[in-house]
Amino acid sequence: MAVIAIIYGSETGNTEKVSQSIKSKLDSKFGETVADVFNVTDITPETFAEYSMFILGASTWNIGDIQANWENFLPEMDKIDLNNKIAAVFGLGDQEGYIDNFVDGMGTLAKKVGERNGTIVGNWPTSGYEFNKSTATIDDKNFYGLAVDEDQQADQTEERVSQWTEKLIKEMCLEEVFS
Repeated sequence: MAVIAIIYGSETGNTEKVSQSIKSKLDSKFGETVADVFNVTDITPETFAEYSMFILGASTWNIGDIQANWENFLPEMDKIDLNNKIAAVFGLGDQEGYIDNFVDGMGTLAKKVGERNGTIVGNWPTSGYEFNKSTATIDDKNFYGLAVDEDQQADQTEERVSQWTEKLIKEMCLEEVFS
């Protein structure tokens, strides 16, 4: 039985690809279905009642905008109470082309989870990235979640996803759930 809903919005397929990679790593770790994957266009606020944990992924477009399908769904999130629910976020962006708003879409998701009383896990170090500003940072040393740059650092995505997924397993206490 899946306990995690991975919900993504994707224009180019990259965010979907990362979502599927996270699911694959989680499912193979425990030998069963740990996560279900949804495009944000295929969910309703009621979807959030069916799961206790979430991994939310979005890319950043234009000058700091969240991916369009997420932007359309954000007002619906105001109907959702995430109290006693755990969420992790990840974001895709281009740190060279958008140095002043790298992975801002992830920052938008993290802030919305916080507004809805959810607990965010899975912060990720900012080291290894070169950017000026991002709304996805907690402080100078950490993002709210995994930052992925398929434009400039695609060769690092798989390893970053693997490391982040291991971090989530610990922080979401999944070994206790699937023992």
